[in-house]
Amino acid sequence: MPFLLFNLPAELRLQIYSYALAPTGTLALSSTKAKRHSVVPIIAPNLLRASRQIHREASPILYTDNIVLIAADCHETCWPLISDTKLPPTARVKLEHLMLVCVCVGRFRAQYQDVDFEALQSFTALKTLEVAVIKPAQTASLDLADLLQEILSRMPKTAKVRFCSGFHGRSPEQADFLSQSNTEASKKFESFLAMTVDPPRRPGFLDMSCFAIPSKDLYQAAMDLDPTLRCCTVDLGEVPTTPSSL
Repeated sequence: MPFLLFNLPAELRLQIYSYALAPTGTLALSSTKAKRHSVVPIIAPNLLRASRQIHREASPILYTDNIVLIAADCHETCWPLISDTKLPPTARVKLEHLMLVCVCVGRFRAQYQDVDFEALQSFTALKTLEVAVIKPAQTASLDLADLLQEILSRMPKTAKVRFCSGFHGRSPEQADFLSQSNTEASKKFESFLAMTVDPPRRPGFLDMSCFAIPSKDLYQAAMDLDPTLRCCTVDLGEVPTTPSSL
């Protein structure tokens, strides 16, 4: 006798969908040598194509129960900050929770106004945004206001933006890295960068003395912006561990 999913109570079906689409509550968009664009941990998005009823019941879990983690080279001018192949516009308009790790460790430091941030405008359903900024320890301070202006001016008014000093992963693949500039933190960051950012395209792209800018500095830079440039709600806080704590 065949197993009929819809014979199960709705609560059990939702639990099955959660195991398939939001097993940890975080999805890191990564690049590896074997696969240019992948998701960590592995999920089963094809489940949504099984039937209209499954799509109707399960799709909210994918887009609302996950924090999507993206690390982006904020000095890259050759392609958008977030490419359509890494995260399609059809997905961006539905996502509610995003963590953006701004990687500023390249040798070539383009002006932020020359970087294509337009993909951020398509996160129209976003409820929470976590922002972390990574830079080489030996360089002068970044002009945080310019970077945050490009980001916050594109966020929906309903979004709550928080800043974090480091990235608190919930699995080995997410590579928990700390804000201190030390060897251990650098190794962890290198592992994270290898998992979540396109492979380095030039020597020296990864500086092993990278560290995260403190959340209080990001918060202060955001507060210094013209209010019309940060119409979203800005808060000071560390990265939450689950979507429910946002």
